[in-house]
Amino acid sequence: MEKEFIGILKMIAEKHGKEQFLDLKKCKAIVSDYAGSEYKNEKGLLFRAVETGVSNAIFCAEKNSLDSCMKVQQRKLQEEQFMDASIAQLVVAVLANVLCDLEIKNVNKDIKSLTDKYNEAMGFFHNNQLDKAKPLLEELVKENHAGAQTYLGIILNSNYSGYNKEGIPQDNAKSIELFKKAAQQNFGPAMFELCNCYCYGWDIPQDAVKAVEWCRKAADQGDAEAQEIYGSFHTDGYGGLPKDETIAFEWYRKSAEQGHRSAQCQMAHCYEDGMGVKEDYKEALIWFHKAAEQGDIHALRCLSERYRYQDDYDKAAECLQKLIKLGDNFAQEGLDALNQDREDGLI
Repeated sequence: MEKEFIGILKMIAEKHGKEQFLDLKKCKAIVSDYAGSEYKNEKGLLFRAVETGVSNAIFCAEKNSLDSCMKVQQRKLQEEQFMDASIAQLVVAVLANVLCDLEIKNVNKDIKSLTDKYNEAMGFFHNNQLDKAKPLLEELVKENHAGAQTYLGIILNSNYSGYNKEGIPQDNAKSIELFKKAAQQNFGPAMFELCNCYCYGWDIPQDAVKAVEWCRKAADQGDAEAQEIYGSFHTDGYGGLPKDETIAFEWYRKSAEQGHRSAQCQMAHCYEDGMGVKEDYKEALIWFHKAAEQGDIHALRCLSERYRYQDDYDKAAECLQKLIKLGDNFAQEGLDALNQDREDGLI
């Protein structure tokens, strides 16, 4: 498998020169001509390899082995395509499978196993079953898995509240170390956690400038939460950044378009108040609705208030009922007051 994977690509490189082969445009032309004659059937596979940069990985790796090529390519996908580390691992495994013309279940079982284990661990993590997530993440950390390093770091850090950490020893120093290892792999969420640590002084000296630097790095990697916070840094002029509502709005937009509900609320407020964008009340409602559809309590509260101001009491009541289901302690009072006004003929 290893020989076949490298062979097709390296053969062209050796014939035409490594320098040309590493140039994407030249490489495509060479592949097109070459595949048109001797390797016509492999043309699609060759193009796929070129376009994803696997050819570069062969020459960037210290050893011409399938394992080293895949590791380099995984890094490239994370750095250049802003891809999550665990997804990048699977993409590379699939690509290796395609090039070797084998069934996915027979290719790179180790990587597929790592991905399955990570998904299982994250299922436990998001269900707040940290005692079950922790041993799986610890196994993955031994494989230098960036996602596992990040979320194990959160589990081990006493500064993170809202998680069921009963019976789990906390080790903040180890947590910071894990964040840094994952950040070295350009894993956006880890970079954002370092931003938080520097911002709040969690077991490292508080440093607003470094917080901004790590936040920007995470935002550039496509981390939606980091994009929203980096926008807020520009709103407030935090860490030496200039106060600029227009720049802030653009970062909110990037985050909101990824479905980050908090940023969607920020977009709504920007349109409502004309911050960094032309005032547009209808557009503000659209963004409030996007966040509300994801169960965002702040968005539902805002919609309830605005519908009441518009005398649309049915929609206001509908928002309050949704808030009650989400456990909002004040929503019932609001709904009772609305119903009382109706009984009294005030609305």
